[in-house]
Amino acid sequence: MVCVRRSMWKFDAHEAGDIEICGMADKPLQLFLNRPLIKILEDLGVPEESFIALQDAAVSKVKDAVDHALDAADFLERERIAEALGFPDLIRNMHEIGIDGLEDVFLQTTVEAATKLHMRDLKYRGRIPVEKGLKLFGIMDETGYLKEDEIILCHPDTKRLS
Repeated sequence: MVCVRRSMWKFDAHEAGDIEICGMADKPLQLFLNRPLIKILEDLGVPEESFIALQDAAVSKVKDAVDHALDAADFLERERIAEALGFPDLIRNMHEIGIDGLEDVFLQTTVEAATKLHMRDLKYRGRIPVEKGLKLFGIMDETGYLKEDEIILCHPDTKRLS
């Protein structure tokens, strides 16, 4: 059974019998700073050097991705680029048998395109990854299961409840 609050109704569609789920918060997402969030944090007193250090670390990782095959595989995996196609694993497997995946023109072009896109995001959107940060979604507990000041957090290191 699906319960929909009145506030969740976007329009009436009595004849439609299907419901489509566009996405769900089943796993945590990596936290990225952006220009508005950086401005808010600066206004709250976070020193500018903190953001510069995070940005420098992100630029360094991107530069490493075009220089070393294993760093490229880690970068593609971290950014979820071509992961479904198995590019990160392909690059790692090639490395294990002594082939530098970045010598392949196609793989090298893919990594370079991904790194350029990432650098553009860093430069123009201020999209800076926070290494151990997570983006969390707040959803109200209409069931009353949680007590005051309690949350449920889905994290890769925790076991799922069955």
